[in-house]
Formats: sequence, C-alpha cells, structure tokens
Amino acid sequence: MLSRIAWQTDAGLKRLLILLACLGTGGFAGHFAEWLGLSLLQDAKDFLLFLGVASVFLGTGWGLFTHLLKRAELRLADREWTVDSVLVMLLRLIACFMVVGLSSYLMDRFWEDPQADRKQFVISIGGTFSFQVALLFLIRNFLKENHLGWSAAFGFRDPGLWKGIALGAGLAMLVLPVNVGLIWVSQKGMEWRSIQPVVQQTIETLRSRTEFQDRFLLAFLAIVMAPLSEELLFRGILYPAIKQAGLPNMALWGTSILFALTHANMMTFLPLTLLALTLTLLYEHTGNLLAPIVAHSLFNTANFVWVLLEPQL
Repeated sequence: MLSRIAWQTDAGLKRLLILLACLGTGGFAGHFAEWLGLSLLQDAKDFLLFLGVASVFLGTGWGLFTHLLKRAELRLADREWTVDSVLVMLLRLIACFMVVGLSSYLMDRFWEDPQADRKQFVISIGGTFSFQVALLFLIRNFLKENHLGWSAAFGFRDPGLWKGIALGAGLAMLVLPVNVGLIWVSQKGMEWRSIQPVVQQTIETLRSRTEFQDRFLLAFLAIVMAPLSEELLFRGILYPAIKQAGLPNMALWGTSILFALTHANMMTFLPLTLLALTLTLLYEHTGNLLAPIVAHSLFNTANFVWVLLEPQL
C-alpha cells in the first residue's frame, strides 16, 4: 500500500514536464506539417499555417499537463522490502543479462544458418524473451524472500482499480502525440548537429519482418512482456526502494532516465524520459501498478500499429 503522506511534485519537475509537453506538441505540429509537404521556409502562407497549428498544440499541451500536475498528488512509498534485498536482486539480474548475452554470442558464433537475417531475428527474440522471463522469476523470488504477494507489493487489489486503468488508457493517448513530436524535435536537433539519427533496432526489425508469426512474436514482446517486466522493475521496485531510502527526487529522475537509457537510442531518449516520468506520476496517483502497465501497453500498441501502417500513409 502507498501511504497517505502527501508529497507534491516540485516546481522544477512541473516546469520540465510542461517544457517537454510544449516541445512535443510543437514538434508534433511540425511533423504533421512536414507530412503534409509544407515548405515552411519557402512559402509564407504555409509558414503561418504551421505557426497556427503549432500554437493550438502548444496551448493544448500546456493546459492539459498543467491541469494534470495540479491534480497529481504523490504519496510516499511504504514498502516492506529492504535496500539490501533490492541490490541482491539487481546483481542477480545483471548475472542473467550476462548469461543471456553470452548465450546469444555463442549462438551467433557457432549456429550455421544460410539465412543470416532469420538467424539474427531468432537470436534477438530468444534473448529478449529469455531475459524478460528471467526478470519475472527474479521478481517472484524477491517478493517471496520479503514475504509479500503480488497484490500487496504492487497494489493490484487497491480500490479504484478500473478508474486507475481508465486513467492509464487516457494518459497513454495523451502522451503518444507529444512523444511523436519529441522524436521529431530530437531528429531535427541531431540533424542540425550533423548527427545521423538512428531508428530503434526493434522498429527496424518490425519493418523488415513480413511473416505473420514473426510480427505476432514481436507484438507479444512489445505489448505484453515489455510493459509488464519494465513496469515491475522500474516503477514497481526501483522507484519505491530509492524513494523509501529518503531520495524521492533521485527515485523519480534516476529511474526515469535509466528507463530511457536502457532503450539505447538517442532519438527516443527525451520521449521515453517523459513517458517514464508520467508513468511514475500515474503510479503515485493511483497506487496501483496496473495503471502504468496498461498505459505502457497501450502506448506500445499504438506505436506498433503506427509502424505497420506507416508505409500505407
């Protein structure tokens, strides 16, 4: 259970979230204008149209995020696990990561397959799935060692379950266009600094696979396994553990930045940091980890469908 001790977001967090929302909504407007084929620097009429659309998105983003932050009430986490038990679980997780990495390397080194692309796909999917399953087992053992059940640890049976899930679904739809805009802003910023933007490996893999079974496997990992395992680790365990140690700001910022860094892509760093911050606020507001899990899953679903439909648009 999350305790009833109120802990309001600080002014710096509010300003940053609003800034990211404005950048994202403005970037979404720019991306939309670019999709329409507007030559913003050559046609004054198109440029004015872009400014108008951007202003609408900026105003909407500012208003919605300000309203959300004003209503957000963060509650001090009260968990019965210790920092030592969290560190032990993380060491075990690192060991599992190394084992999976070594296994993937050995398969790539010694597995003879004339279809190189197929081999890389199988190794990638197998390694990802193995690591996610290992993480779930480690969390299960972690809870057992701390004499906790899943519901008690993550608030799955807290009152207002469906309200929290509905809030998570709404938040996912709100954050999605903002994140699309942030990706566009990041891409333009990288190009301005002569840095070649690189698309996430999972996106490239999805674009390259046309077989139904391959896309089904990718959808299962992205829509089910990734949100479940990542939310349990980052929001469910790491965030409360660090916050309970008396470092609430480090818990919020550290876990959010770490979440973005684990995806190893410069172009998605800002969008994923914003996503992590909002998912943490959602968890604090509802006290039920199912809310950010649902929001994360719907966010991934929308991105998955967008990648599939993108060639037809």
